Amino acid sequence: CHIFLNDTGLRIYGLFVALDCYGFLWAYASVFASAMAHSFPVLGVDSDYHLYVAGFALIVVPMSFLELSEQAATQVILSGCRILAIALMVATPLAAVVFGSEGAPHFDRQAGSQGAPLIDAANSYKMIPIVAYSVLFHQAVPGLADEMTDKRSIGRIFGLTFALCAVAYILIGVVVSWYFGDLVHASSNLNWAGYHGGTGSYTEDGTLVGVAWWARMISSFVVVFPAIDVLSGYPINAYVLGNSLLGFVHRGDIDRAQGDRTLTAMYRGIASVPPIVGALFVRDLGTITDFSGLTGLAIAFCFPPLLFLASERKLREHGLPSRTYYERFGSSSGGAWAILVFGLLTIVICASFLILNCS
Repeated sequence: CHIFLNDTGLRIYGLFVALDCYGFLWAYASVFASAMAHSFPVLGVDSDYHLYVAGFALIVVPMSFLELSEQAATQVILSGCRILAIALMVATPLAAVVFGSEGAPHFDRQAGSQGAPLIDAANSYKMIPIVAYSVLFHQAVPGLADEMTDKRSIGRIFGLTFALCAVAYILIGVVVSWYFGDLVHASSNLNWAGYHGGTGSYTEDGTLVGVAWWARMISSFVVVFPAIDVLSGYPINAYVLGNSLLGFVHRGDIDRAQGDRTLTAMYRGIASVPPIVGALFVRDLGTITDFSGLTGLAIAFCFPPLLFLASERKLREHGLPSRTYYERFGSSSGGAWAILVFGLLTIVICASFLILNCS
């Protein structure tokens, strides 16, 4: 951005990256506290939420000061647990439809799928920012790639990562919305709090008793694991944000700044603490992701075509060829302008609807 869009472009990009990363961290804190307060009540709804936000801070803020290589073992274990959680969130609603009945429902007393429209264009302004929020990790690529010993495999690894994310999001989005319909929670894993797999029975006062051990395990794992999982996601994103802020502020002397442990720790603190404070005041995950996704739209759809157009213009001004080895389908001025216009229009439309919806 500094080379092709000058200082102004760099500052704007830095602002969007910072807001995007802060949005991730804010959402993680909200997910953890909401899930834990729902599953393990102690004092009361509001008090429990704030209590778990504080507990979350005590765990993740110190972890944010660690290097990525020091977190490797934890990240690998939790990656396997993520795949298991996704599989259970897809398989159990399908099993509830196939094997459940009105007399033996699998989720609370829900007898069958609630259904959902395949397309609801009226709410697309909510979906688009969340999609961008969910699949955007461009700003983390340099830091993650730096830890890889075999740099030749980077393209394949990130390609498979995008494919896996796409399949997982599609399966969860379709199955969960189809089964729970309007009953789905903003944090959809909370719908598994009432999972009993068709086992157990209700007493006269409405208490569910006699639930099989395996159904309790599935219910507890799906409800609690996302809260545990963000314990690993938070430090990674705080690491990325802290390094990004350090790079933006000290770009003229980056080598010395990165070698200064005290300075690095200060920026990790600046990255990891404010989202915790924000989560104390705004806890609704939908609200957080709606607005955080707007910054993701700018990073994904505005800056790449701007860099393409600016770099192509600068090369031509110096009489250099603008074709490169890295060109792919869509590498053209027309394609860049189309993506840029799409990004700008999408941001304006989505922001307008979100603001009107909140007012």
